[in-house]
Amino acid sequence: MQLSRDMIRYLAEHVVARLEDKKMIEIDSSRDLVIDHVEAGINHSLAIEDELENEVKEILDSHGKMLDKEGVDYRKLFLMVKNKLARERDITL
Repeated sequence: MQLSRDMIRYLAEHVVARLEDKKMIEIDSSRDLVIDHVEAGINHSLAIEDELENEVKEILDSHGKMLDKEGVDYRKLFLMVKNKLARERDITL
């Protein structure tokens, strides 16, 4: 999934603010440091999803002619394969 740096930072700030508002966390150190860690976690999750999507593309591309011949809905099959691999690897999307 493609998100800009600014959007990822905004999401991290929003997550931290919501957790603070709900009294789920209390920050004793630098708030920016906590936001940096949340941002790093988001980036890591997005990188894992990107790698998974690239692998799915490679799998489907290797069967491209058969998929064209059978008239398979590429997007639907893409999501099915992606979800199957995610389950097998215990990846939460």
